[in-house]
Amino acid sequence: MKSNLKVLAVGIAMALPGYSHAELNGCSLEDNDTPTTKVYFANGVDNSPTQADISMRLVKERFKTKLSSLEGHTYIFDTAYNDTQGTPKDVVQVFQQKILDEGGKGNGYALYIMLRNGLSSEFIQQYLDKYFLFGYLSEEKIEEFAQILQEAQVDALQDRSMVNDRHATYYNDALAAGHRVIILPHSQGNLFTTKAIDSVITDTPEYADSIGYFGVATPASRRVGNHEDYVTAHDDRVIDALRLIEDVLPSNIDNDLTNLDPTDDPDPREDIKNHSFVDSYMRTNLPSWGVIDAGITKLAKNLVYPTRRAGEGAIRATLQWGNNPDVDLHVFEPSGKHVYFSKKIGDYGDLDLDDTNGQGPENYFVSCDNIAEGLFTIGANYYSGSTPEEAQITLYLGNGLTYSRTKVLSEVKGPSGNHEPVLYYKINVTNDGEGNAVYSVE
Repeated sequence: MKSNLKVLAVGIAMALPGYSHAELNGCSLEDNDTPTTKVYFANGVDNSPTQADISMRLVKERFKTKLSSLEGHTYIFDTAYNDTQGTPKDVVQVFQQKILDEGGKGNGYALYIMLRNGLSSEFIQQYLDKYFLFGYLSEEKIEEFAQILQEAQVDALQDRSMVNDRHATYYNDALAAGHRVIILPHSQGNLFTTKAIDSVITDTPEYADSIGYFGVATPASRRVGNHEDYVTAHDDRVIDALRLIEDVLPSNIDNDLTNLDPTDDPDPREDIKNHSFVDSYMRTNLPSWGVIDAGITKLAKNLVYPTRRAGEGAIRATLQWGNNPDVDLHVFEPSGKHVYFSKKIGDYGDLDLDDTNGQGPENYFVSCDNIAEGLFTIGANYYSGSTPEEAQITLYLGNGLTYSRTKVLSEVKGPSGNHEPVLYYKINVTNDGEGNAVYSVE
């Protein structure tokens, strides 16, 4: 069933009177005109959104005031979330990343090939012992892996592609808006981070001096970009186990939790794997904390601000797609105004980036002080191409919330699709009674 965004938007505009540029504050975040650095935490294996958010808030607590005092600029903290599918599937995904994104040895994959071929748990345990894992995986865990292997391989590949694209989009969009980007990834988050940064600076080399990362407990075998460093403890048992079968960057710090003085830390909360971001790396009485602190501070001092190419504010929508020639971003505003490549200036927002050569981005934004009550509808039209195309629209709102949706566009519509683009978002903007915009997204 086709979604006629124009009919929907105009109908609601006619039903609700009095659309005007009323004084409505569309942004609850820092002034977006201030030079801004986006700081992201990228989580590791088997982290729920809540767990990732706890880690991000710790990063914010440690760095926000300190970094802002260095230059008087704004720092905004967010999570570049790596979706968990549970430990077994996440581990499958790590092995896929090692071989597909890093050209790894594939020894990790060999374990799963044996499982797929029905080899016994005893044989596999002997294989693991050969590589000195000494029962790191129990027989019960091996059997669990075997049961979900086929499903895990497919799901992990799909999730890997989705997360890679989402992270690269976050960083590209921030850089296009003139912001620097700092990433603090932990564990598997390092593999997504190196892949995303590779993508960003390959597509836009001028961003190389504006994005950087400091890796924690990294399973990666390489570093990327012009601004990179990392810390991995000598006794991180998770990374040590991976290092026995795959290439991994060398450990570089003695971070043994058993050396903590109980009088200084009466609640040690020891992590037997010495791998946890919060307990095994970010505690202020561990050597790793000083190294992380110095690394993030160095990035804050050395990264340069990129040239601003795209606007942002109360509402920002960015469109990206694959190699087919042209997909177009379409927005219908509360007044009924249709904003797209032929009419780039709306009553409230503008299409300030339009790409006709493939991949995007295209960008529409409404400034913080020009938002209106009513319905904004956002969609995409597959204008020209020869094969089905995946198109992603990422939505950024002035309250700090971010949405990312990807759809497969199978039908090339050309000009006829301009008035019936595929619907991605309906954003209803209301007034909270005190002059602040409230956003409801469908």
